[in-house]
Amino acid sequence: DDHFHLRSSIAQVKKTVSANKMLDIFKAMYRNGGEISRDFLAEMFYTAGIEDDRIANHIFDLMDRNCDGKLQPSEIMAVLTMFQGGSATQRFKFLFRCLDLDGGGTVDKSEFRATLTAILEAQYHLGGLSDIFDHDEIFSNVFPNEYHTVA
Repeated sequence: DDHFHLRSSIAQVKKTVSANKMLDIFKAMYRNGGEISRDFLAEMFYTAGIEDDRIANHIFDLMDRNCDGKLQPSEIMAVLTMFQGGSATQRFKFLFRCLDLDGGGTVDKSEFRATLTAILEAQYHLGGLSDIFDHDEIFSNVFPNEYHTVA
């Protein structure tokens, strides 16, 4: 199963790769006008120390829901949050850094919504969504028009 392989691969890579370093690489590359293509993602991962290109390819396929061969910045931010560990405070600070692409110290409401929706979509496609009121319930057949309701 590709999703299981991807989850276990992310878990292994997460131990050695800094999500903050990946975010810095992304911001530097994206500010230089780079298109967020499959090659862009693979180069970003390789620069961060992820040499297994299957991880980048699987993640790209997972996030490119409209199959146009491009990712939105919010989708990249969702990918990067998969690699961030640490305490809840550290994860929230990292999420803010992801949302604040220009480094201005503020987050645009539409970017915030787009990124959180992309994070939920990524989590759903990796293993379903948990019901916060019933931790034994996993939503594994949520339709695309229902993501925004969940978000």
